[in-house]
Amino acid sequence: MKKICVITGAAGGLGFGCAKIMAEKYKLLISDVNKEKLDQAVSELRDKGYEAEGILVDVSDRSQVKAMAEKAKGMGTIASVIHLAGLTGLYGEPARIFRVNAMGVININEEFYNVLESGSAIMDICSSVAYLMPRDRWPIDLFKLARKEDKEEFFNKMVSFFLDGNPEKPQGMAYTWSRCFIYWYLMDCTFKFGQKGIRLVSTAPGVVETEMSKQDLAKSGSLEARLSYVAMGNRMGTIDEAAFLISTLVDERNSYLTGIIVPLDGGEIASGFKGQRTPRNEADF
Repeated sequence: MKKICVITGAAGGLGFGCAKIMAEKYKLLISDVNKEKLDQAVSELRDKGYEAEGILVDVSDRSQVKAMAEKAKGMGTIASVIHLAGLTGLYGEPARIFRVNAMGVININEEFYNVLESGSAIMDICSSVAYLMPRDRWPIDLFKLARKEDKEEFFNKMVSFFLDGNPEKPQGMAYTWSRCFIYWYLMDCTFKFGQKGIRLVSTAPGVVETEMSKQDLAKSGSLEARLSYVAMGNRMGTIDEAAFLISTLVDERNSYLTGIIVPLDGGEIASGFKGQRTPRNEADF
């Protein structure tokens, strides 16, 4: 019997790209918040002869995530959870962005911790912005509040932090701090999950060509500057490239790989991009 792969945000470009790869080996349980697109994704996978089921889930709702975890467990042994659901600065109010991105990853990891067995993996999507934000600016004391059983204090204090910290760009900062938190949270959980034999991995995409990223970059007008730092042909990364990396990270043969976040940015960070619009040859190596 095939093992199960769970994918959130699976009706989107990257999510569906991952689904097509993972479906070659696993039975899928895919989720999204858009029922029409979710049903279409399930239908397309089944038309290709793959085994797939869909479930409508808002990852910021703990009860919905719990129901998804229980459904996945009822389908068989879960090999991996690929958590891609999230919002950028274009999609929603600041508090909503942080609740989906940060609280969503907490919900996914904690609920699936209860149903996963040794040898499984969780892949939580991050972003290159988490690398670009200097570590000495991270609100670690606030991040640590996520360890408490009641997570609302963490949420409320983080929202106050980024609203007060940069009132002119609250949506962008909500996204940035949510991704920095995911980076910290993965590292913080690695040992606990590892004691149960569960691996935690992530990737931090740079300019990967999805609908959300294209809209974000068009709105900010930063695409040309970002691409000037990309070593691999001055181009955006593709969904296929990102999906292949993700499928590799969760592959059961990578059984000693955990607590790692792999940038997928075409060499942008290595080339010196620090969030500044300076020529590459002026980067501080």
